[in-house]
Amino acid sequence: VTGLPYIPGSSVKGVLKSVFPTKEDTKDDINQQKMEYIKSLLKPELSDEEIYDEEIYDLKDNIFEDNDVFLDAYPCLTSKNKTKKTNETKQQCLALEFITPHSDIIKNPIPINCLKVKPGVSFEFGFYLKECQLSDKVQITVKQKIELFKTILTDVGIGAKTNVGFGQLE
Repeated sequence: VTGLPYIPGSSVKGVLKSVFPTKEDTKDDINQQKMEYIKSLLKPELSDEEIYDEEIYDLKDNIFEDNDVFLDAYPCLTSKNKTKKTNETKQQCLALEFITPHSDIIKNPIPINCLKVKPGVSFEFGFYLKECQLSDKVQITVKQKIELFKTILTDVGIGAKTNVGFGQLE
C-alpha cells in the first residue's frame, strides 16, 4: 500500500529452506552438496562435534516445521552518516533501472524503466527463533541459527534477478 519495498517472510523462509537437503533425494548429487554446505556452515559453530546427516534433517524440521517464525524484511531508511543538525539522515531507497530489450536488429531498442532498490540499502530481517537440541552433544542456539541464516542469505542472495547481481547481500 505504501510502496515501500519489502521481502516477505515466506520468501526468506523459502530461500533458506531451498539450501537444506531433502530426505527423499539422499543419493542425489545436488542434495549431497547441500548437505556438505550446511555441515560446513555449522562446523565452526559446533567446533569438534561430528554432525550426522540425520541431525541436519532434524535441524531442517525444527527450523521450518516446528518452532521458528520468519518475519518480513524491510529496508532501514536511515543511513549511518549523521549530520550535525539531526541525529539521523533519511536516505532514499529506490532508483530507476533501465532495461533495453533488442527485439529487432534494424530498429533502435526502446528502453523500459522500472524501479529498483538502490545498492547499499540495508534490509532488517526479523525472526522468532528457539534453541534446538539435535542430539546429546549437539545443540543449536538462537545465535548460531542467526549466523547460519545470515551466511546463507549472503551466499545465495534473495529477491529478483540474483543471477545478474540484484538481490545479492553483503
